[in-house]
Amino acid sequence: MTPYVRLLPDRQTTVITVPGTDYSSLRNDNLRRLRDLLRFIAEHAAGTTVVLDVTLVRHAGAGFLTEVHRFARLLHLRRFQLILAGELYGLFSAAGWHRFFLVFAGLEAAVRDRFAGADGPPRWNGERVDINPGGAATTIWHPRTGSFYSHQPEIPH
Repeated sequence: MTPYVRLLPDRQTTVITVPGTDYSSLRNDNLRRLRDLLRFIAEHAAGTTVVLDVTLVRHAGAGFLTEVHRFARLLHLRRFQLILAGELYGLFSAAGWHRFFLVFAGLEAAVRDRFAGADGPPRWNGERVDINPGGAATTIWHPRTGSFYSHQPEIPH
Protein backbone atom coordinates (compact mmCIF):
# COMPACT_ATOMS: atom_id res chain seq x y z
CA MET A 1 0.00 0.00 0.00
CA THR A 2 1.93 3.00 -1.28
CA PRO A 3 -0.03 6.25 -1.33
CA TYR A 4 1.12 9.18 -3.40
CA VAL A 5 1.05 12.53 -1.63
CA ARG A 6 2.22 15.60 -3.49
CA LEU A 7 1.92 19.36 -3.37
CA LEU A 8 1.02 20.91 -6.70
CA PRO A 9 3.15 23.82 -7.94
CA ASP A 10 0.58 26.40 -6.86
CA ARG A 11 1.62 25.54 -3.26
CA GLN A 12 -2.04 25.58 -2.22
CA THR A 13 -3.21 22.14 -3.37
CA THR A 14 -2.24 18.82 -1.81
CA VAL A 15 -3.14 15.72 -3.87
CA ILE A 16 -3.49 12.33 -2.17
CA THR A 17 -3.84 9.24 -4.36
CA VAL A 18 -5.32 6.40 -2.33
CA PRO A 19 -3.85 3.02 -3.35
CA GLY A 20 -6.07 0.64 -5.24
CA THR A 21 -7.09 -2.08 -2.83
CA ASP A 22 -10.17 -3.51 -1.11
CA TYR A 23 -11.65 -1.20 1.53
CA SER A 24 -14.72 -3.27 2.34
CA SER A 25 -15.72 -3.74 5.96
CA LEU A 26 -14.19 -7.22 5.94
CA ARG A 27 -10.71 -5.77 5.39
CA ASN A 28 -10.09 -4.10 8.75
CA ASP A 29 -6.31 -3.94 8.24
CA ASN A 30 -6.76 -1.91 5.02
CA LEU A 31 -9.25 0.40 6.73
CA ARG A 32 -6.85 0.88 9.64
CA ARG A 33 -4.02 1.81 7.26
CA LEU A 34 -6.33 4.19 5.42
CA ARG A 35 -7.42 5.80 8.70
CA ASP A 36 -3.80 6.30 9.77
CA LEU A 37 -2.87 7.75 6.37
CA LEU A 38 -5.79 10.18 6.28
CA ARG A 39 -5.24 11.29 9.87
CA PHE A 40 -1.56 11.97 9.14
CA ILE A 41 -2.43 13.93 5.99
CA ALA A 42 -5.10 15.94 7.81
CA GLU A 43 -2.53 16.98 10.40
CA HIS A 44 0.30 17.76 7.96
CA ALA A 45 -1.37 18.96 4.75
CA ALA A 46 -0.12 22.20 3.25
CA GLY A 47 -2.06 24.83 1.37
CA THR A 48 -5.80 25.43 1.38
CA THR A 49 -7.18 22.57 -0.72
CA VAL A 50 -6.87 18.78 -0.53
CA VAL A 51 -7.75 16.61 -3.54
CA LEU A 52 -8.49 13.03 -2.50
CA ASP A 53 -7.98 10.81 -5.57
CA VAL A 54 -9.84 7.51 -5.16
CA THR A 55 -9.87 6.46 -8.82
CA LEU A 56 -7.66 3.43 -8.11
CA VAL A 57 -9.87 2.03 -5.31
CA ARG A 58 -11.44 -1.25 -6.40
CA HIS A 59 -13.95 -1.92 -3.60
CA ALA A 60 -15.31 0.40 -0.94
CA GLY A 61 -18.08 0.17 1.59
CA ALA A 62 -19.47 1.90 4.64
CA GLY A 63 -16.15 1.69 6.48
CA PHE A 64 -14.43 3.56 3.66
CA LEU A 65 -17.10 6.27 3.68
CA THR A 66 -16.74 6.59 7.46
CA GLU A 67 -12.97 7.12 7.21
CA VAL A 68 -13.31 9.67 4.41
CA HIS A 69 -16.00 11.47 6.44
CA ARG A 70 -13.67 11.64 9.47
CA PHE A 71 -10.96 12.99 7.17
CA ALA A 72 -13.34 15.64 5.82
CA ARG A 73 -14.26 16.72 9.36
CA LEU A 74 -10.59 17.08 10.33
CA LEU A 75 -9.92 19.12 7.19
CA HIS A 76 -12.94 21.31 7.91
CA LEU A 77 -11.56 22.11 11.37
CA ARG A 78 -8.34 23.29 9.70
CA ARG A 79 -10.37 25.26 7.11
CA PHE A 80 -9.30 23.18 4.12
CA GLN A 81 -11.45 22.57 1.06
CA LEU A 82 -11.88 18.89 0.15
CA ILE A 83 -12.24 17.85 -3.49
CA LEU A 84 -13.03 14.21 -4.30
CA ALA A 85 -11.58 12.80 -7.52
CA GLY A 86 -13.25 9.56 -8.52
CA GLU A 87 -16.87 8.60 -8.06
CA LEU A 88 -16.35 5.01 -6.83
CA TYR A 89 -19.08 3.67 -9.11
CA GLY A 90 -21.51 6.34 -7.88
CA LEU A 91 -20.92 5.70 -4.17
CA PHE A 92 -20.31 9.37 -3.31
CA SER A 93 -23.38 10.47 -5.26
CA ALA A 94 -25.53 7.76 -3.68
CA ALA A 95 -24.43 8.95 -0.25
CA GLY A 96 -25.34 12.53 -1.20
CA TRP A 97 -21.80 13.86 -0.88
CA HIS A 98 -22.04 15.79 -4.14
CA ARG A 99 -24.12 18.34 -2.18
CA PHE A 100 -21.26 19.06 0.25
CA PHE A 101 -18.06 18.42 -1.71
CA LEU A 102 -16.85 18.87 -5.25
CA VAL A 103 -16.93 15.35 -6.74
CA PHE A 104 -15.25 14.76 -10.10
CA ALA A 105 -15.05 11.67 -12.29
CA GLY A 106 -11.25 11.64 -12.14
CA LEU A 107 -8.12 13.48 -11.12
CA GLU A 108 -7.75 15.23 -14.47
CA ALA A 109 -11.17 16.87 -14.15
CA ALA A 110 -10.45 17.92 -10.55
CA VAL A 111 -7.10 19.50 -11.45
CA ARG A 112 -8.59 21.18 -14.51
CA ASP A 113 -11.35 22.71 -12.37
CA ARG A 114 -8.91 23.72 -9.63
CA PHE A 115 -6.70 25.70 -12.02
CA ALA A 116 -9.43 27.13 -14.27
CA GLY A 117 -10.78 30.56 -13.47
CA ALA A 118 -14.38 31.65 -13.88
CA ASP A 119 -13.75 32.82 -17.45
CA GLY A 120 -11.56 29.89 -18.43
CA PRO A 121 -7.93 31.02 -18.10
CA PRO A 122 -5.84 29.18 -15.53
CA ARG A 123 -5.24 30.68 -12.10
CA TRP A 124 -1.72 29.32 -11.92
CA ASN A 125 0.92 30.64 -14.33
CA GLY A 126 3.47 27.85 -13.98
CA GLU A 127 4.68 25.48 -16.64
CA ARG A 128 2.94 22.18 -15.94
CA VAL A 129 1.49 19.91 -13.28
CA ASP A 130 2.39 16.22 -13.17
CA ILE A 131 -0.68 14.38 -11.94
CA ASN A 132 0.47 10.77 -12.31
CA PRO A 133 3.89 10.34 -10.66
CA GLY A 134 5.73 7.08 -10.85
CA GLY A 135 3.86 5.73 -13.87
CA ALA A 136 5.42 4.78 -17.17
CA ALA A 137 3.32 7.26 -19.12
CA THR A 138 2.54 10.48 -17.34
CA THR A 139 -0.47 12.69 -17.91
CA ILE A 140 0.49 16.33 -17.55
CA TRP A 141 -1.78 19.37 -17.23
CA HIS A 142 -0.45 22.37 -19.08
CA PRO A 143 -2.23 25.39 -17.58
CA ARG A 144 -1.28 27.90 -20.28
CA THR A 145 -2.94 25.89 -23.03
CA GLY A 146 -5.63 24.46 -20.76
CA SER A 147 -5.13 20.90 -21.95
CA PHE A 148 -3.68 17.58 -20.92
CA TYR A 149 -1.03 15.66 -22.76
CA SER A 150 0.72 12.35 -22.21
CA HIS A 151 4.44 12.17 -21.81
CA GLN A 152 6.43 8.96 -22.17
CA PRO A 153 9.74 9.40 -20.33
CA GLU A 154 12.87 8.29 -22.14
CA ILE A 155 14.51 5.18 -20.78
CA PRO A 156 18.32 5.46 -20.71
CA HIS A 157 20.13 2.61 -22.42
